[in-house]
Amino acid sequence: MQGVTTLTYNGVTLTNVLTRRFQQDAVYDQSGTDLVYHRFTIVAQGVIADHTSAVYSSYPNMPSVLPDSTIQHHAIRSLLLKPRGEFRMEIGGGNEILRASPLTGRVPLLSSDTGTASQQYDVNNGPKPKRCEITQIAGSTALRVEFEIEICKVECDADGNATGNTTGILSNRWSCIDTVDQNFYTTRTFTGRLECVGNFNPHTLRNWVVPRLTIGFRRQSMTFRVSEDARILEYQIADREVAFAPPRPATSWRYTHREVGSDRMGRVRSSIDIYLAGPRDVDKARLIEIATAVFEARLMNGDIEKNATIIEHIELVDSYGDNENSVNLSATVSRVPAAEGRVGTTFGMIAANLGKPIDKNDLEGVVDDYNSNLSIGGYNDEPIFVSGPIPIVGAFAAYLQTPCDENHRMIGAAEITSGDEDEDTGSEPDVNAYVVKDIEENLPDKLSEAHRRDPYTVWKVDSKYQTDDHRAALPIAGLTAGVGVSGGGSSLSVVNLAPPAARRIIRIEAQRVGRQPVLPKPKRSYRFLGGIARRLRYAVTPQDPRKTADNKYIFTVIAEIEYALSVVPKDEDKLPIGNNPWEDPAFADRKAEDLIGNEEP
Repeated sequence: MQGVTTLTYNGVTLTNVLTRRFQQDAVYDQSGTDLVYHRFTIVAQGVIADHTSAVYSSYPNMPSVLPDSTIQHHAIRSLLLKPRGEFRMEIGGGNEILRASPLTGRVPLLSSDTGTASQQYDVNNGPKPKRCEITQIAGSTALRVEFEIEICKVECDADGNATGNTTGILSNRWSCIDTVDQNFYTTRTFTGRLECVGNFNPHTLRNWVVPRLTIGFRRQSMTFRVSEDARILEYQIADREVAFAPPRPATSWRYTHREVGSDRMGRVRSSIDIYLAGPRDVDKARLIEIATAVFEARLMNGDIEKNATIIEHIELVDSYGDNENSVNLSATVSRVPAAEGRVGTTFGMIAANLGKPIDKNDLEGVVDDYNSNLSIGGYNDEPIFVSGPIPIVGAFAAYLQTPCDENHRMIGAAEITSGDEDEDTGSEPDVNAYVVKDIEENLPDKLSEAHRRDPYTVWKVDSKYQTDDHRAALPIAGLTAGVGVSGGGSSLSVVNLAPPAARRIIRIEAQRVGRQPVLPKPKRSYRFLGGIARRLRYAVTPQDPRKTADNKYIFTVIAEIEYALSVVPKDEDKLPIGNNPWEDPAFADRKAEDLIGNEEP
């Protein structure tokens, strides 16, 4: 009917709508600069009649007979106050004036087929009903309702679309603070706030907010916080000016060179102490090579080599700890004093190397591209690092949920790359530039659906390869007590009873919440290093389940599998290992083919 207004939400339609309020507010970012979205507040009064179809579609277990008014009223109220439902408002017999859909899955805000109703999303985890007031009940099939709802949309054109936004990013604002200390070293801190539509993990947007490292700086710290509604990424990036950047792959270092004048024997002593540290996955062999190159360049080459250098002491320390992964090289050499007048000497000391920074000549052949002004993250061939060796998988996983059912929408954790190496070819950063490609629509997630539903808390697979040489120590017959031993002879003989034989013993300990762990199904035999492995025994020990504080069961199972191997492994052989049941098989890292397959149906 022309001129009639209808409003539909969650399958419930209000007809003969009287619009009491239709308010559209421009919502700006925290700085009051960027327009983020438009917030619509709608208060409408209308009639709900013949609503059994909506009740049945939402409650399929409803009896086939017409439900009574009490059941219908409960269902209608529940549908109208349930968040994140489909919303549509029409006037004049089908002319749509506002529509909004909840964001679900990993999709961009808008795609190439913009303009369709399905692309008009609520960008604030809505739509969000605010109030449902039944003002009149007419029998069992008609209600007069006053309904209030809040909708947040990005509208950039006359059709209510935002054709230019394909990333889901709504705003990114930051400030920059420079702090200069008494030695004129600068600490530069970027503090910002990125707002997105909230249908994916905001941690995956770190590449959009972390600037490239400035020449002369190193990255001191990065702090990222995601808000509870999974829409805001707050960040703080602190860069510290350094006098001399450590050679890659070191992230911090300390270098001390001492020259001690002639002693009573006419000798000059030189000492050096080099400390190099890096992240948990740093290549220690490379750090040792760098420390050795610096030692040789400063104490063993050049003018020093001509002065009969003698190494008195050299020490290499490899350190590990909770927050320590470093190497330290200390060395002391002695030499006879240089002839008077030799360039670069002071009382026999090699003073020319004092006050001279380490340069690329000192590290030639070890770190060819060393630049004392560039720390890790500042080279052209490096990505913009947004995390350490620990991946971002699991950094954030939230559910937008309702208290009445399992209709939960997950904001999943996802792993991201550390940047694009081809985007920024310059060394000076532009903090206002985007330096990564567009975010992919489908980011990989290494967690299987079964693990998300019933997570494993413990999964340990140990494979022990045991070789029996079949040797026996036998006493030599005919020797009396003390004879042979006191005379220096042997009192026993070691004999080979059979060729060596090997076994593989697999021990599995699994613990899972809410469900029995899925154990591998061991084969009776499998090929092994050109031979064959045959199963000898298989033992499974399920333990009594225990309950958690929130009344969930934890199941624990221990299994042992033993195989006889027809081939004895060699030291250089690559031996099969286990795999993890919580990994999605599409992304699991298979280091070697194994005998077990533990994917769930």
